[in-house]
Amino acid sequence: MNTFFDSSAFAKRYVEETGSDEVEKICIKSDLIALSSICFPDIISALNRRLRENNIVKSDYL
Repeated sequence: MNTFFDSSAFAKRYVEETGSDEVEKICIKSDLIALSSICFPDIISALNRRLRENNIVKSDYL
């Protein structure tokens, strides 16, 4: 199965929130995971925001 994720869905692999378990299950089943080139800066931006807001700890960010 080939799967395409947008950044908000794929970020759930790295931040535990509603839907994270489902995203992980889909990733495990997928033969190919495709992401938009804008996905990476979007996820980094979201993680930076969560770090600034103290929603994640620095060790999880790194």
